[in-house]
Amino acid sequence: MIKQIIKLITTISLAIAIIISSSLLLPQEVFAEPKPMCSQPIEAGTCQASFNRYAFNGNECVPFSFGGCEGNENNFMTLGDCQQTCLGESKRVDQANTPEQICAQPIQSGTCQADFSRYAFDGNECVPFSFGGCEGNENNFTALEDCQETCIIKAQQ
Repeated sequence: MIKQIIKLITTISLAIAIIISSSLLLPQEVFAEPKPMCSQPIEAGTCQASFNRYAFNGNECVPFSFGGCEGNENNFMTLGDCQQTCLGESKRVDQANTPEQICAQPIQSGTCQADFSRYAFDGNECVPFSFGGCEGNENNFTALEDCQETCIIKAQQ
């Protein structure tokens, strides 16, 4: 019985140490190199639609018109998403939805035919899905880490 208690305490202590050390590393992410999608050129795509999007052009996020298909991952639905991903800035405070509201939204592939690899929260975990490039909702993350930070870590706080 005592060995089991000691093992349990050791396991809990290790888990706490991992959580604390992980949280100490978070501020350094701001100084990390931009994510690979931020280095991609701005591509409108080959289709003829006109969706207002944002892309990173080397030093800032700029608006552009997305045709609705093809293109690349340097394609963000909001200025805040672009800034958070490529500049390490927090999303704007006046954003309409809280993390809880965003993560409760259903997974939506959208109505267009592109094939962007994205992640969404399905109620228990962040899962990959294919985003068509338009419509959809905010439960749509370009990186698994962004989904986990928004929907799992913030939900536990």
